[in-house]
Amino acid sequence: MNRKAIQQTLTSALSDWAKAERIPLVVPNLDYEPIVGQAYVRQWFIDAASTDTVLAEGFENHKGIMQVDFNVPYGQGEGLLLQLYDKFKLIFKTKGKIRTKYGMVQLHKVYMSGYKAETPWYTKYVTVEYSAFSDNE
Repeated sequence: MNRKAIQQTLTSALSDWAKAERIPLVVPNLDYEPIVGQAYVRQWFIDAASTDTVLAEGFENHKGIMQVDFNVPYGQGEGLLLQLYDKFKLIFKTKGKIRTKYGMVQLHKVYMSGYKAETPWYTKYVTVEYSAFSDNE
């Protein structure tokens, strides 16, 4: 796998989840104008340096973070946000794996951290730490 395939794997699984939950998914570098009063999620990728696991030819271990911002209407409490997060964690599990037609990605920690409360959105940040191996030929 390469970085593109890793991101496609995670995005594909996230897209399937978003469709099932009927919530718009905003992926990196895509124009999107949120509809006030309608929840949505926004995906980001933060890459870490890859590690050569053997000298010369072999495999590289790619590590990174997929951040998903859960945005719900401001002033309506955390109920919907936590409900979405609980369903999200059924697919994106700590120490789980995501398998799609693009490949397999190992998940490490999955957790919610930080928030931003600013009209018209209440946002919480979900971090998905991952790694995947790629052929280094």
